Formats: sequence, structure tokens, C-alpha cells
Amino acid sequence: MAFLHRNSHHLRRFVAARNANLLKTNRVESDTSSSDQSAYGQLYPEHIPTSTFQKILLSVGSSVITISNPYRGDMLATFGETSGAFALGRMKKQMELDTVGQQILL
Repeated sequence: MAFLHRNSHHLRRFVAARNANLLKTNRVESDTSSSDQSAYGQLYPEHIPTSTFQKILLSVGSSVITISNPYRGDMLATFGETSGAFALGRMKKQMELDTVGQQILL
């Protein structure tokens, strides 16, 4: 705990620099069109596209780490982001088969 207290000023400087970079990025994003981003297959400038194999590997690894150490919030977030596409696809298919689900999707 003393280590965190001694180095908290480094963390504050890092967060301030990161926020400044995000503000610059947001200004640049507003100038670019969505067609420019779709040409690169990116959702946002810092996006790193992953293959299906990479997503499966990240999902399995993050789920094992999350189960063994539930305090690792970063691994829980990784699991949610990598496995979310599969869950949403399945949920959409189930909604398309149901009359109420079809009305919601309209």
C-alpha cells in the first residue's frame, strides 16, 4: 500500500496525459467520417481488430483468471467484451424466432 502512496503522483500524471490524449482523439474523430473508419475495419482510432480465434483465446483465458481471482476487474471486462458478440448474436436469433422479439427488433 505504501508503494501506491509513494507513486500516486506518477499515476495522476499518467491519467492527466491520457485524458489530454483522449480529448485530442475526440476532436480528430469528429473531423473524420465513418466511411474512413470502415475502410480500415476499425471502430475507433485505437481499435485493434481481433480474429475469432483471438477472441476465443481471450475469453477462455480471462474467464479462468476471473474465476481464480474475482478481484481482477480487468479480466472480467475482457471476458465481457470478447464474449459479448457471441451472446448478442444468439440473443438476436432467439428474438427473431419469437413474435414479441420480432416486434422489439422492429
